[in-house]
Amino acid sequence: MNLRTVLTITLAFILILAGCSKPPRRTVTAPSGGDIVERVRDAAIVRLDVPAFSRLNPDHRAAAYYLARAVLAGRDITYDQIYPRQTEIRRFLEKIAQNIDYGAPDFQVDPFRATLKSAWIHGGFYDLETGRKVRSAMGERELTNLLFLAQANSGGALGDLYDVNLKRSYIVDTLIHVNRDLRLPLAPAAPQDSARVRLPSTFYDDVSVTEARAFEGKYPANSRLEKHGERLVERVYRTGDLEAAPGPFARELARVVENLEEARRFLPSNRIAAVDHLIEHLRSGSPAAFDSAAALLRGSSAPVDFMLGFTDLRLDPQRRKGLWTGLAFVADDSAQRRIDRMREVRALLAGDLVVTLPEVPAGHQIKAVQLLAYAGPQGLRTPVVYPDPPVPGEERSRQTLVFTNVATAQALARARYLESAFGSQDSALVVRHAAEIAFARAALTAVLSLNSGDPFAASDSLRPEDVLQSAEEELILLLALGQPRLVELGLLSGPEAQKEAYASFVREAMISLGQTRPTVRETALQVIAHRLVENGTVAVNSPGEKFGFRVMDPEQMRNQIRNLVVKIQELKRTGNQQSAAEFVSQYSPPQSPGLKEQVTRKLEEIDAFRQVAFILPWLEARVNPMGGLEEVTLEAPADLTEQMLRWSDRTALE
Repeated sequence: MNLRTVLTITLAFILILAGCSKPPRRTVTAPSGGDIVERVRDAAIVRLDVPAFSRLNPDHRAAAYYLARAVLAGRDITYDQIYPRQTEIRRFLEKIAQNIDYGAPDFQVDPFRATLKSAWIHGGFYDLETGRKVRSAMGERELTNLLFLAQANSGGALGDLYDVNLKRSYIVDTLIHVNRDLRLPLAPAAPQDSARVRLPSTFYDDVSVTEARAFEGKYPANSRLEKHGERLVERVYRTGDLEAAPGPFARELARVVENLEEARRFLPSNRIAAVDHLIEHLRSGSPAAFDSAAALLRGSSAPVDFMLGFTDLRLDPQRRKGLWTGLAFVADDSAQRRIDRMREVRALLAGDLVVTLPEVPAGHQIKAVQLLAYAGPQGLRTPVVYPDPPVPGEERSRQTLVFTNVATAQALARARYLESAFGSQDSALVVRHAAEIAFARAALTAVLSLNSGDPFAASDSLRPEDVLQSAEEELILLLALGQPRLVELGLLSGPEAQKEAYASFVREAMISLGQTRPTVRETALQVIAHRLVENGTVAVNSPGEKFGFRVMDPEQMRNQIRNLVVKIQELKRTGNQQSAAEFVSQYSPPQSPGLKEQVTRKLEEIDAFRQVAFILPWLEARVNPMGGLEEVTLEAPADLTEQMLRWSDRTALE
């Protein structure tokens, strides 16, 4: 055997090994909706369908392709706005994940993957609903072993030894030992004026409340306010142009602009001017240009639409600085007609409910759409109802988006799971009703101008006034779902669907009793559940029996709910914080430890999940030899890891 033959065989052997080192990426046909693909701690991972995409023409599909790319191009901005170095560390962990397929035991790999998946789900290492750091599932030893295995498998692609060790130490200190910055310094409301109180470093650098309120900035939402000596300086997020220097995130924003320019060629005429204004805003930082773009986007609709910018003001106590948020979506025309009918009966609903409803802002738009791409502070826990955050200086949103496909998928996942756990006389009927109830609930949240769709309206503070606000809105929604007019208008299929709306609410409320660290909404549900059990509306099996519960009389439940809303609204009107605190504590879990223990045992038995996160569709383009798009299709990533590593590849900045 000559030397050439030996080399040829050796090279072939190396190529075979290289080809086996990583399994090929797979795509699968998306299920009908609501099927749980995998579980990550307390989250269920569900694949999201976009049925309306099939009705788009080729130009609209091409626009959707580039708009989705624009959304993903800005994904890392939010990570680093929330906490320094989150993108760097997430990408480092992703490199490790790509190089540990062989050579590591499952007991080391599984906790590592769970930690990384949790970061993907939450959009970083913090849960912004509570402001708390997400605890790591891996230990220091697992990280060290996997890190050096990945370094060996990748041929040193993780970096030089000094850099790798620095990142390892940072991960150990900030994620594993969690002894640093356990909570984000975010406040649900603006604190009292003070020269000593420092604002969150997410949006401000060593700036007091007094200084921030006195500062007259030119770029209220799209900048970070920093203190340089005695001066306050706005660092504007922009790519830069002939007149303005680049600011933070210039490279990411340049990618966004690049994809918006491509999308512009395929968008309808009523969106081209909006794109032009938005590109001007991203280059120069001009707030006026953004306002012009936003006005055009809110004032009309399009088959494929989007929202991009530093729009989410909810985590700044001053309600001035924005987190980057990107959304691409497809119009849902049939759902829009149903929402328009529901808006027509808002006044009738208000009269029938006999309760006070929030005021609806003049000119407020509600759009029924199907989510295609999302990048923002909620991570993969994509919103069902998204109140477009108000501009600085305004209190109420001008537009609310109702993501009908998210509502359906989330509801089906919960219904199928809970029915398998608790059972009912007709599980198939329960699941069938779940989708229509979820849509009606989401639409009513928008039509009645409630905040239940706002994930940041609830926090970890558990202030009694926040709990009462959440409980009031949950009960108003439940009353509205029971209105006969919804059936008369064809918005619900019949009385059986309304009865199931009550039953599904009771299931969720009862499950909340087992949560050891409840959010504001879960605490509100606990208050409602205890009240319904106390007055006999809901009957619970005795402690010696198998855990279960049932609604004794739907009409009685409706009357009790109305009475409870009236009671809560009276407490709110008086403004007596002591009375509010006493009311909330009266119906908290410690008052009924036996019931709490029953629920806790049941939750452990069924391994219940608290949240739903989504695998979003992947838009794939076939390009002709000249570089033009020939066809755009939707693919369903096989699992969460495939989706996120694809996203990371696409958004990487070399």
